[in-house]
Amino acid sequence: MSPKIEWIPAYTVGREDLDRQHKVLFQLVDDIPTSLEHGDVNAIVMKLFKYTREHFTNEERILAAINYPKLAEHKVHHINLISQLTDYGGQGFSDEKALNDFREFAFNWITDHILQEDHQYVRYVKENDLDW
Repeated sequence: MSPKIEWIPAYTVGREDLDRQHKVLFQLVDDIPTSLEHGDVNAIVMKLFKYTREHFTNEERILAAINYPKLAEHKVHHINLISQLTDYGGQGFSDEKALNDFREFAFNWITDHILQEDHQYVRYVKENDLDW
């Protein structure tokens, strides 16, 4: 059984709505079963995919409103993540190894994206003393 995927304070971006959305993404990744016998894997993956797209759209809207100078670059990261999620999930899950590899992939991309990419806009907000 894979370990529980949990939110930790280091992932906080300092904006309640975005942090709440990130927490939902963590929960959706944690909801991916570790066994093909537990739940409708495709439905869970589709829910993760749909919510990820909604979150990215919302985040991009907020970043545009604060004139984030790296917005175009940030959007490219979002596009790439959606593409990877689509490719990985689209391969199907023929066995538990494939399912757990996907679960690990999803956890890694969300944590890496928040800690590396999202925290760049956090620095921008702080450096410019923005009220967002």
